[in-house]
Amino acid sequence: MKLVIANVLMTIGVIPLMFFVVWLVGLLTWTPEHGAIIPIMDPIGMIGPFIMGFIMTAAVAGTSAAWSWDLVRANPQNRSGVALALRLMTVAVLISPFAVLFLSRFL
Repeated sequence: MKLVIANVLMTIGVIPLMFFVVWLVGLLTWTPEHGAIIPIMDPIGMIGPFIMGFIMTAAVAGTSAAWSWDLVRANPQNRSGVALALRLMTVAVLISPFAVLFLSRFL
């Protein structure tokens, strides 16, 4: 039951940062055609939401992933492909904003 709770918390915890990553990809691909009133406000205005989304994701999903890993390590019979996939998804989501910004230098 604890592993199920950890999986649910990981799933819910990645949502704030996933919204930001979608916005970031949209900004990087849509900005040339976007006629913003104040062009600098789109990127600068999202610094606060990014920081809050990253903190929330790291706090909720990151700690839940660590808890899930600890539960599986303590009870190897509870290994699950779903739990592994959720832990990998959590790590990918936590790394994705930095990966997108790094890859945007090559576009």
